[in-house]
Amino acid sequence: MANFHRHGHGHGHSRKVGRRTTHYRKQQQQQQWPPVKLTADDNHVTVENGIVKVTWTLPRGDVAGISYGGINNLLEFRNAENERGTGILFGGHQRVLFGSKFSIIKQDQDEVEISFSSRWDPAGWNSSDHPSLPINMDKR
Repeated sequence: MANFHRHGHGHGHSRKVGRRTTHYRKQQQQQQWPPVKLTADDNHVTVENGIVKVTWTLPRGDVAGISYGGINNLLEFRNAENERGTGILFGGHQRVLFGSKFSIIKQDQDEVEISFSSRWDPAGWNSSDHPSLPINMDKR
Protein backbone atom coordinates (compact mmCIF):
# COMPACT_ATOMS: atom_id res chain seq x y z
CA MET A 1 0.00 0.00 0.00
CA ALA A 2 1.51 3.29 -1.07
CA ASN A 3 0.07 5.52 1.57
CA PHE A 4 2.35 8.14 3.07
CA HIS A 5 1.56 10.28 6.06
CA ARG A 6 3.12 13.57 6.98
CA HIS A 7 4.01 12.44 10.50
CA GLY A 8 6.88 10.02 10.89
CA HIS A 9 5.56 8.35 14.01
CA GLY A 10 2.43 7.35 15.93
CA HIS A 11 0.02 9.74 17.54
CA GLY A 12 1.80 10.01 20.91
CA HIS A 13 -0.49 7.80 22.96
CA SER A 14 0.65 7.53 26.55
CA ARG A 15 -0.56 5.73 29.65
CA LYS A 16 0.72 8.46 31.96
CA VAL A 17 -1.38 11.53 32.51
CA GLY A 18 0.13 14.60 34.02
CA ARG A 19 2.23 17.68 33.39
CA ARG A 20 4.87 15.93 31.23
CA THR A 21 2.30 14.24 28.98
CA THR A 22 0.40 17.49 28.48
CA HIS A 23 3.66 19.33 27.70
CA TYR A 24 4.69 16.62 25.20
CA ARG A 25 1.34 16.77 23.41
CA LYS A 26 1.56 20.56 23.13
CA GLN A 27 5.03 20.22 21.59
CA GLN A 28 3.72 17.70 19.06
CA GLN A 29 0.87 20.00 18.08
CA GLN A 30 3.25 22.94 17.60
CA GLN A 31 5.86 20.98 15.60
CA GLN A 32 5.66 21.61 11.87
CA TRP A 33 6.15 18.63 9.59
CA PRO A 34 7.15 19.02 5.96
CA PRO A 35 4.32 18.35 3.52
CA VAL A 36 4.11 15.03 1.71
CA LYS A 37 5.27 15.60 -1.87
CA LEU A 38 4.48 13.72 -5.04
CA THR A 39 6.49 14.28 -8.21
CA ALA A 40 6.15 12.43 -11.49
CA ASP A 41 7.72 12.39 -14.95
CA ASP A 42 7.18 10.09 -17.92
CA ASN A 43 8.97 7.13 -16.30
CA HIS A 44 8.77 7.47 -12.51
CA VAL A 45 6.63 8.73 -9.63
CA THR A 46 8.23 9.71 -6.32
CA VAL A 47 6.57 10.25 -2.94
CA GLU A 48 8.47 11.68 0.01
CA ASN A 49 7.53 12.83 3.50
CA GLY A 50 10.77 14.33 4.80
CA ILE A 51 11.84 11.00 6.32
CA VAL A 52 11.64 8.46 3.50
CA LYS A 53 11.49 8.81 -0.29
CA VAL A 54 10.09 6.03 -2.49
CA THR A 55 10.23 5.95 -6.30
CA TRP A 56 8.13 3.66 -8.52
CA THR A 57 8.28 3.00 -12.26
CA LEU A 58 5.38 4.16 -14.43
CA PRO A 59 2.93 2.66 -15.20
CA ARG A 60 4.07 -0.75 -13.87
CA GLY A 61 4.52 0.24 -10.24
CA ASP A 62 7.83 -1.54 -9.63
CA VAL A 63 9.74 -0.05 -6.71
CA ALA A 64 12.72 1.69 -8.31
CA GLY A 65 14.24 3.22 -5.19
CA ILE A 66 13.91 3.76 -1.45
CA SER A 67 15.95 6.53 0.18
CA TYR A 68 16.27 6.90 3.94
CA GLY A 69 18.75 8.32 6.40
CA GLY A 70 21.15 9.70 3.79
CA ILE A 71 21.29 6.45 1.80
CA ASN A 72 20.23 7.10 -1.81
CA ASN A 73 18.84 3.65 -2.53
CA LEU A 74 18.32 0.83 -0.06
CA LEU A 75 17.43 -1.65 -2.82
CA GLU A 76 19.77 -4.13 -4.45
CA PHE A 77 21.36 -2.08 -7.22
CA ARG A 78 22.34 -5.13 -9.28
CA ASN A 79 18.67 -5.85 -10.07
CA ALA A 80 17.18 -3.89 -12.96
CA GLU A 81 14.14 -1.73 -12.18
CA ASN A 82 11.86 -4.15 -14.03
CA GLU A 83 13.09 -7.04 -11.82
CA ARG A 84 11.81 -5.51 -8.58
CA GLY A 85 8.09 -6.15 -8.95
CA THR A 86 5.69 -8.06 -6.75
CA GLY A 87 5.97 -11.73 -7.62
CA ILE A 88 3.45 -14.52 -7.15
CA LEU A 89 3.39 -18.21 -8.00
CA PHE A 90 0.70 -19.16 -10.48
CA GLY A 91 0.41 -22.51 -12.22
CA GLY A 92 3.87 -23.49 -10.98
CA HIS A 93 5.50 -20.43 -12.57
CA GLN A 94 6.57 -17.21 -10.93
CA ARG A 95 4.78 -14.17 -12.37
CA VAL A 96 5.32 -10.51 -11.69
CA LEU A 97 2.27 -8.35 -11.06
CA PHE A 98 2.59 -5.01 -12.75
CA GLY A 99 0.25 -2.18 -13.52
CA SER A 100 -0.78 -0.80 -16.86
CA LYS A 101 -2.45 2.30 -15.40
CA PHE A 102 -1.22 4.78 -12.79
CA SER A 103 -3.57 7.05 -10.84
CA ILE A 104 -3.48 9.37 -7.86
CA ILE A 105 -6.22 8.40 -5.39
CA LYS A 106 -5.59 11.12 -2.80
CA GLN A 107 -3.10 13.97 -2.57
CA ASP A 108 -2.85 16.73 0.00
CA GLN A 109 -0.12 18.08 2.27
CA ASP A 110 -0.75 15.36 4.87
CA GLU A 111 -1.23 12.25 2.74
CA VAL A 112 -0.67 10.76 -0.72
CA GLU A 113 -2.25 7.54 -1.98
CA ILE A 114 -1.35 6.19 -5.41
CA SER A 115 -2.50 3.18 -7.42
CA PHE A 116 -0.99 0.93 -10.08
CA SER A 117 -3.71 -1.20 -11.61
CA SER A 118 -4.29 -3.61 -14.45
CA ARG A 119 -7.29 -5.49 -15.74
CA TRP A 120 -7.27 -9.05 -16.96
CA ASP A 121 -7.27 -9.32 -20.73
CA PRO A 122 -8.87 -12.62 -21.80
CA ALA A 123 -7.23 -12.22 -25.22
CA GLY A 124 -3.80 -12.54 -23.58
CA TRP A 125 -4.66 -15.65 -21.60
CA ASN A 126 -3.30 -18.08 -24.20
CA SER A 127 -0.36 -15.95 -25.29
CA SER A 128 2.84 -17.98 -25.06
CA ASP A 129 5.11 -14.93 -24.69
CA HIS A 130 3.51 -13.25 -21.68
CA PRO A 131 0.23 -14.88 -20.70
CA SER A 132 -1.88 -12.62 -18.53
CA LEU A 133 -3.16 -13.88 -15.22
CA PRO A 134 -6.94 -14.16 -14.76
CA ILE A 135 -7.04 -11.36 -12.17
CA ASN A 136 -7.68 -7.67 -11.91
CA MET A 137 -4.95 -6.05 -9.81
CA ASP A 138 -4.67 -2.77 -7.92
CA LYS A 139 -1.42 -2.15 -5.99
CA ARG A 140 -1.70 0.81 -3.62
